[in-house]
Amino acid sequence: MADPTEKTVTEATTNFTTNHDQAKQAPHKIDDAFTKAIAGCLAGGIAGLVVANNLRNKKRDAADEIKKLLKLLTEVAEGINAPYLFVQYAASWQRVGGEARAAYNDQFQSELSGYWQGPAALKYNAIRQQQAKSLESADKLCDTIHTQLLALASSGQDFYNTVAKEVAGFLSKMTAGIAKLLTIVEAPWGASDTIDAISSAITAITNIQVAVKDNVKTQIIARNELENAANQPYGFPGNAWPKASPNEYSDATVQDGTNSWSVPG
Repeated sequence: MADPTEKTVTEATTNFTTNHDQAKQAPHKIDDAFTKAIAGCLAGGIAGLVVANNLRNKKRDAADEIKKLLKLLTEVAEGINAPYLFVQYAASWQRVGGEARAAYNDQFQSELSGYWQGPAALKYNAIRQQQAKSLESADKLCDTIHTQLLALASSGQDFYNTVAKEVAGFLSKMTAGIAKLLTIVEAPWGASDTIDAISSAITAITNIQVAVKDNVKTQIIARNELENAANQPYGFPGNAWPKASPNEYSDATVQDGTNSWSVPG
């Protein structure tokens, strides 16, 4: 599967937002359709009265389930920007990794062996090698962060695609149910399609909740991977950059022969 991009993530979240906005109109549409159907039944005498009473119960059921669905969608919408930001942050960490590699390469251009000598020169070479490991480790750490952020972005993208699909399915069932409901005077049993719409709302809620759990699992795994990667990485003793300690040495201006570094004679 291709890595998520700003474009693909935007498409997923836009589809979700579009369907979410349409779902927000569901309570009014369902209420209006039931009200008209009930009024039509009441005009049909005793038989119509029985159907009307049944429709009132279904109207309440529909209102309750749609309310639950909209509440869930509102909660889901709160994190809609996260996948997009993960893609951007992943790219930023890639650039940081590039800077680490550039620093590593620059450091190996500063070979001073043969140009100076003394304790400071020895210390410089030792710390230079140690910091080279640190820079290599930093590059790998950036790569790990980049990978996990893309995994989060991909999970978020899939999640919003799934939710958008579930909502679209509900909206389709609801539209068909409303159309059938408005013919109930001629065919009272036509209310079954509206009942199916209620069931589809319940199904959508269940499937979205499963998708939420799957997305959370991915987030937990990514968090653990990131925490582990940042814990005592190679080349960072005590989770810190190796100390060069340049202030512990005197320079070549010392005239008594104890200077820490000097140019070979």
